[in-house]
Amino acid sequence: MQRALLSKKKLKFVNRSIKTPLPNDPIYEAWERCHVMILSWIMRVLSHAIAKSILYIDSGKELWEEQKERFSQGDYF
Repeated sequence: MQRALLSKKKLKFVNRSIKTPLPNDPIYEAWERCHVMILSWIMRVLSHAIAKSILYIDSGKELWEEQKERFSQGDYF
């Protein structure tokens, strides 16, 4: 997923290199559109059960960190 976001120049939305503009900023609408698009991309690649468990996460960074934590845990046995 990281490669896909990087190839579309959208990785900065989930690692917070791009800060959220204020709602009255002229670029806010474009930023919000990209942010929602990224959330939908991430949700689409997850299984239905996992997607249901994170449905209410509104932040791309939060969603990214949640999945990173979930899938990067090793098997200690």
